[in-house]
Amino acid sequence: NNGRTVVFFGDSHMEHYWPRIVELNGGSGSHPSIRFLTNDGCPPLPGLTRSGVRWDGVPYRCDVYYRKAMNEIARSKPDVAVLAAFWESYLESPVLHAVEGSSARPLRRDDARVEQSFSQLEHDLAALRALGTKVYIVLSNPTAPAFDPHSMFPGRLPGEQRLKPVTEIEKADFLRYAKPAADRLRRVAENAGATVIDPVDFMCGEMTCPTVNPDGTPIYSDSQHMRASYARTRAKFLDRVLLKQ
Repeated sequence: NNGRTVVFFGDSHMEHYWPRIVELNGGSGSHPSIRFLTNDGCPPLPGLTRSGVRWDGVPYRCDVYYRKAMNEIARSKPDVAVLAAFWESYLESPVLHAVEGSSARPLRRDDARVEQSFSQLEHDLAALRALGTKVYIVLSNPTAPAFDPHSMFPGRLPGEQRLKPVTEIEKADFLRYAKPAADRLRRVAENAGATVIDPVDFMCGEMTCPTVNPDGTPIYSDSQHMRASYARTRAKFLDRVLLKQ
């Protein structure tokens, strides 16, 4: 341990970077202490939660998770805090609702409650910066049905049997989908003094994003989560959060 602490805060899109973090932090030399404060299906956005129950049957309380995690980060004053999530999925799908008030109606991405949440996030991250914590916001990695390994097997219906796997997606299509959330997060980072990391810059070419490795094997385990082997060797865009600045 070199005396530094790095906290990773987010949903399963934070968790799938674990193999890279272990890989980088497991070699010789001194390394920071690592803490994961994650909750599947919950974005690190204040004042919002979602309907339904988690995989273990427990109702979602994303607002409680956010508050406890942020309080713990502020209390422990780590050297670095990293936020990551499948940001746009929560804004483009009607799953989130505000905690305050009795209405559990799903929020649209342009709802005032969503804007309030991003404003509060900006305030909270600025407060962490004031405590001396360096803050990173990781935007979403490319996602699409074509990344799902199941899409790479021929179907049983006539015509589907001859379909070839889609080995790349149009970069512009994903950027268009992610833009509303990404633009908000970039503004939050700029105003709060945080640093943005965009996986697309590292995972995609000029026009397309590959869905498979050079040997043809899938890079994801489903339509959105990296396979451990891929994250371990290719998610190098996270390295700087672990290295002493």
